[in-house]
Amino acid sequence: MMIPPIVAEEEWERGRGKKKKEIYLYLRWL
Repeated sequence: MMIPPIVAEEEWERGRGKKKKEIYLYLRWL
């Protein structure tokens, strides 16, 4: 099931995956 990028971004920003996103971005910079 494909989720539209805009909807996915809204879900991220809602906080449900905010910490996971921050961790992901942090790991990318290592």
